[in-house]
Amino acid sequence: KFGFDMLQMLVNGTHFIRPAQYATYYTNSNLQRSHSSELLAQTLHTLLSLVLRISALEATVPNSSSVLEYSSLQVMSLAQSLKALYSINVQVQAIAEVSQKIRDSDQALIALLPKVLDWLRPVVMGICNKCKDSCQNYDLTLLCEVIRVFDPILKDLEEVFDNSSALPKNIPGFFSMIEAYTALFSSLRAMKMFIHTGNAQFNTYDVAECAQLSFISEWLSQSLDRLILFKERLEKLVDLWSAETEASSPPPGHHRCLLLHYHLEEAVLELSGED
Repeated sequence: KFGFDMLQMLVNGTHFIRPAQYATYYTNSNLQRSHSSELLAQTLHTLLSLVLRISALEATVPNSSSVLEYSSLQVMSLAQSLKALYSINVQVQAIAEVSQKIRDSDQALIALLPKVLDWLRPVVMGICNKCKDSCQNYDLTLLCEVIRVFDPILKDLEEVFDNSSALPKNIPGFFSMIEAYTALFSSLRAMKMFIHTGNAQFNTYDVAECAQLSFISEWLSQSLDRLILFKERLEKLVDLWSAETEASSPPPGHHRCLLLHYHLEEAVLELSGED
């Protein structure tokens, strides 16, 4: 409780104490590290772990609201408020570190991965809105950082199914990622303006910016190919489970695949310019 009280006071009660926005320019290594994505990622990961533990208590302890000083929603809100104190590039780097840790070594937190990915959606929307007029090098660099968060998850789509069966290789693992995939598809839809970037638009950018735009456009094209292939395989799974035969009895919660298919189809339509 004391730690939450301190964090609450830092976020809401001491507006004169804020992370330095350009800590990388300081020569003091301790100061640089204190405002780095590394420490922010560690703090966010700790808070997310506490969100999960408190959620479990809320589900099992009678009258938990009168016992717990902070609810899981309040702790999640604190995490989001703390994150917002840092510059956007530090936020994105920290989210990348948290996302990788959840996927690679902390499967207990996989249920919170969709929330972590949702933190990137306002970043993507902000960049896309600014780039409707003219993109700056900073915006394109930031979007490339976001792509590095999304790319491993998109590549994982290729491993969900194999050619020998309509069923996922790991059904529980697939189910645990459905909401994360949905969050990812929503952000990809916001990035659709970059997939059709034409050569004529490059005339107003320097060499580095043109390279970044080409990278983003090519990555989105490759992502669209991955989504189309995943959509074909997901449709076979939906058809199989919709038949509800004795040989293909669907597991509990299979209806979530329908929602996933809806968001996937919307993403494919928008990225392909067919909306």
